[in-house]
Amino acid sequence: MISGSAAASASNSTTSSLSHINDLVTGATTSGSYYIVVPNTIMNNTMATQLRSVYGYNVSQRNDFMGTANDYTISWGTILDPTPTPTPTPTSTPTPTPAPTSTPTATPTATPAPTATPSPTSTPTPTSTPAPTATPAPTATVTPTPAPTSTPAPTSTPTPTHVAGLDFTIEWYMKATSWSSPTVFVRPFGFGTDPGKFAVSMENMATGGNLYVWANNTLALTAPTSGTTFASGLNTTSWYHVAFVRNNGVMAVYLNGTRLATGTYALNMDLTGMPLYVGSLNAGNYYNGLLTNFRWSTTAKYSGASFTPSTSPLTSSADTLILLDASTSGTLLTDSSSHARTATNNGVTFSSSNPFSPSSGGSMNFNGTTNMTFPASSDWSL
Repeated sequence: MISGSAAASASNSTTSSLSHINDLVTGATTSGSYYIVVPNTIMNNTMATQLRSVYGYNVSQRNDFMGTANDYTISWGTILDPTPTPTPTPTSTPTPTPAPTSTPTATPTATPAPTATPSPTSTPTPTSTPAPTATPAPTATVTPTPAPTSTPAPTSTPTPTHVAGLDFTIEWYMKATSWSSPTVFVRPFGFGTDPGKFAVSMENMATGGNLYVWANNTLALTAPTSGTTFASGLNTTSWYHVAFVRNNGVMAVYLNGTRLATGTYALNMDLTGMPLYVGSLNAGNYYNGLLTNFRWSTTAKYSGASFTPSTSPLTSSADTLILLDASTSGTLLTDSSSHARTATNNGVTFSSSNPFSPSSGGSMNFNGTTNMTFPASSDWSL
């Protein structure tokens, strides 16, 4: 900061001129000051008038430290020297005081300036300081780093190790009224015509029998294992949970949470243009009995030798393609998944019977001649 004494010492090399005053002001501004004190030996009233009227400075006269001369206070910005107004009258004693001008070491009078420290808020006027706001531009250099976030694509690298054919889980609860009427070749659901582009067949269940998975119109899996049957058949008084799972090309069949068989079937199943039948395969192989909570998921929900089936109604999640929970008679045809598919009901009725404890919801009642259909959809394909 250039004080009154610094201005005085500078005057020793340069006499009264506005260019010298400009040098003093420039030096003071660079140092963060807002005013300077100039002795009357290098400045006069004419120069003061020019600084006021032409350059817009605040110029006032004040007594120097010894009180014998009138020095000039030049200030800029909004803060003025607090003492100028009382001292203008002593203009009579200019010349004797140059020597005391060294004593403006009394610039402690400038200590009010700390109160003016708010004025550094005027320092924003050096609009060059906003230029550092251009440093956010480096933050733009950070944004390229999101491009590496595309590297999660390598998370798809598991897919090379994953064989063809999508994972899925298709499950439901069922309680048959008859395993032999109208047919012993019961199809709880299916696509296409017999034997089925994709279908499940439960055959001769009353006397032992087998569960078969048909894919691309060929036999893909038999449960229990091929050449064997259930030790005893399935009855008509119990609820059974049935689940078919494919995980990385390996298919498994579960009954009441116990795995009955596994087998490799990694081929895709193109079901484009085919409606889904529930309760039959196309117009044949009808199921006679109750069925509820038919859920199709695009993930393998069960694995291992066994699991415990849910004792409460199944729920929908992001991977659910369809969920028929038959919770009330009014929602018998409602798909509770996010897809909200529209069903065509061909004679299916509502039953309050259900497999859950405590009892919750109901079931769809198929009488051996009825079924439901859902329109073809590209997301059926496996």
